[in-house]
Amino acid sequence: QSAPHLFCIHDFSGDIMPYTNLARHLPDSLSLTGIRYHYEKGAQVSIPSLAAQYIELLRTASPNGPYHLLGYSIGGTIAFEMARQLAADQQAVHFLGIVDTPNYTVHSNIMQHFVRTSVKHVLAWLRTMSLTYKLVFVTHNLKTLLANQGSLFSLLRAQAQMKRALTAYRPQSYNGRLTLFVAKQRLFQLDDALGWRDLVTTIDRQEVVGNHISVLNETNAKQMARHLMAALSAEQNHGK
Repeated sequence: QSAPHLFCIHDFSGDIMPYTNLARHLPDSLSLTGIRYHYEKGAQVSIPSLAAQYIELLRTASPNGPYHLLGYSIGGTIAFEMARQLAADQQAVHFLGIVDTPNYTVHSNIMQHFVRTSVKHVLAWLRTMSLTYKLVFVTHNLKTLLANQGSLFSLLRAQAQMKRALTAYRPQSYNGRLTLFVAKQRLFQLDDALGWRDLVTTIDRQEVVGNHISVLNETNAKQMARHLMAALSAEQNHGK
């Protein structure tokens, strides 16, 4: 049986950079395709409309499936909706994996907490640096921000679009299996299934090292890759 083609959906940055560390530890036989967010000024964006757009992209790359989806952060929510739409269209979804993505309708205050906690983590990291390194880090990043103001403002506007779409989304049930990768270090108090239990047929819960910010970083990506390959292998055996 050939290795699956895994489609990876962007996070809140709109980019697929978080998957680069993961990709280094995955076998060459596993085909990977990343889907980025495309910001359009004034566009009315919703999670179902994004899912439909991304399904067009993946069906261009792989017209007949079966499909294997992975999403991190907001990408997990979009991947969930993609799986729903594909199943409704009688298309086989052999793997739906989401990386530490809560169901935001159950945990509605999570986005505000996430922003505050992310800032705290950056400040705590800065406190561990020497004064010289802090000055280099801050100066370098300030220069980068000043040189890329247009890109920065586009990113902020794109994130605002995604946040509005996520806030308005009300997920419906998915008659399928969800592989849920849950970070061991919790930044927030959430239930074990992160709010997804009542929406899917089966949940395969995999606990992975790190927190929501660090789960795919260079240190933790190797272990995450092992969990992912084991889950994909289990799904292939389950589908036989």
